[in-house]
Order: sequence, then structure tokens, then C-alpha cells
Amino acid sequence: MEKRSWKCLELTGDDITTADVLSSRDGARLRGLVGGYDLLFVDEAQRIPDIGLGLKLLHDSIPGLKIIATGSSALDLASRTHEALTGRTWSFTLCPFSQAELLAAEGRLATELQLERDHVYGSYPETRAIPGDADRAA
Repeated sequence: MEKRSWKCLELTGDDITTADVLSSRDGARLRGLVGGYDLLFVDEAQRIPDIGLGLKLLHDSIPGLKIIATGSSALDLASRTHEALTGRTWSFTLCPFSQAELLAAEGRLATELQLERDHVYGSYPETRAIPGDADRAA
């Protein structure tokens, strides 16, 4: 997103105000939220009630608005958006690094030294970039 010249609104479903607005069926309220933006990015979207309907209303009423909805619970997000967004979505599943990928990039020793941490915290790129275990746990 940083490489594009899009004006981006970044929100999280953890925020109660965001959840309230995006679960609304009030088109004017939804348009007021994203007015002037080219891209709406919503993280933890699965935590927002009726998120699929809110995103559908935005998609249908603001031509050209790009919407990215992510969530740590892919099944919850898919179930909350699938029906309302039929024909309007592309879904991507982002997987953690495989051990083969890590071996090729880091070598055996570095990968083995990190193996226990990967089992505990996962081997997603962002998680592996955090230097200390205390920060990873947060």
C-alpha cells in the first residue's frame, strides 16, 4: 500500500466504534466514514457483526473504493462475508514459512536454532522478525 498513491483508511475490528459503524446498514454513515479515501483496510474484520453487508454496501455505493478485510480467524471472516460479497471478492490464504523455505533462506543451523520458537510463536514473516520472545508473546 505504501508504494501506491492511494489515500488509505486503516481500521481494526477490535475497536468498538469501528465495529459499530461498519456493522451499520446506514449507507450515509458508512460513506461518511470512508469519504475521500481510495482504500479501506480493516484488520480483524471477523469481529464486526454483519461485516459482509457493510462492506457490500460500501462496494456497491462507492465506485473505485478498494477494500481489504483481513482477520486472524479466516473461517469466521469467510462465514461473515461470503454470502453478502458473492461475486465481489478475491480470497487469499497467507501461510507461514515452511521449514523447506527457511532451510533454503537461512541454512540448517539457523533454522534449527529457531525451530522451538517457530513451534511456539509460528513462522509467519512478521513474527520471525521480532527479536525477543517477550515481544513475540505480546
